[in-house]
Amino acid sequence: MFIVQLSDRAVVLAGRYISIPVSDLQRAILNQAEKAIAGLITMSAGALGSITSLALNALIAFFVLFFLFRDGRSMLRRGAVVLPLKPDQVRRLVKCVKDTLNAIAYGTLAMAAIQGTLTTLAFWFLGLTSPVIWG
Repeated sequence: MFIVQLSDRAVVLAGRYISIPVSDLQRAILNQAEKAIAGLITMSAGALGSITSLALNALIAFFVLFFLFRDGRSMLRRGAVVLPLKPDQVRRLVKCVKDTLNAIAYGTLAMAAIQGTLTTLAFWFLGLTSPVIWG
């Protein structure tokens, strides 16, 4: 109600200085308000969908991780039996996968450390306050 009164006052005030009929001004304001409200509804629906998707994905990830941590070794043994490979090939495959995952984890940590260090140096060089915190 307050917004309607405020828009009516604005239309009357603008009608004094602009040679546009008041009804056209009101119609234009209502059209823009409808567009803004439709945009807000669309944005909030998208945000709600994203939050729901994030929560569902997190729930699935925690569920899978629980069973992997609890029964991981027995699952690996059962999976090795199912694979159409010789036991030596399975051992090499598991070792390669383990080495690859370790390399990815350590590489990610190393890149994060390098990027943080370079960012700290750049902020220090530019004279920003607290470059260590920002880096």
